[in-house]
Amino acid sequence: MPATIDKLIINSPYEEPKSRWSYEAKTRTFSRKEGRRPAGYVIASESSHAFDDLGIFVEIPLVNAIRPRIKAWSEHPTNPYAGATGITKGMLDHWRNAEERTNKRFFFCQLEAIETRMSAFVRWTPAPALASGHGLFLIIRKTSEKY
Repeated sequence: MPATIDKLIINSPYEEPKSRWSYEAKTRTFSRKEGRRPAGYVIASESSHAFDDLGIFVEIPLVNAIRPRIKAWSEHPTNPYAGATGITKGMLDHWRNAEERTNKRFFFCQLEAIETRMSAFVRWTPAPALASGHGLFLIIRKTSEKY
């Protein structure tokens, strides 16, 4: 395990992260881990007096549950963006097309946020909720009850 990081940025901002740096405070070393970092946040611990005390990581299970669903929806081999209108699919395809947007590409996290917002209405919202405009709130409440 390296004690220092020789290359800080290890992922492209235009692709889903493939690996991440992890810091072990006890040994004061970094290691490169495969896969995407779980969604979450860090809160400072009350007993922290060291410069390298990273605090307490609090995972956000709802976000970690939604991410693979969005990925499966957008990358389906035969029917990507199932349930979306032709206009919505056209916009998503345009935003993802690097050749069409050479100077104004979205970062991966921006596209994922757009797809998440769109899919909340397209995929998981019952028709009456869509008509009322409350679909996203119902989805968040229903999904968060599991966590």
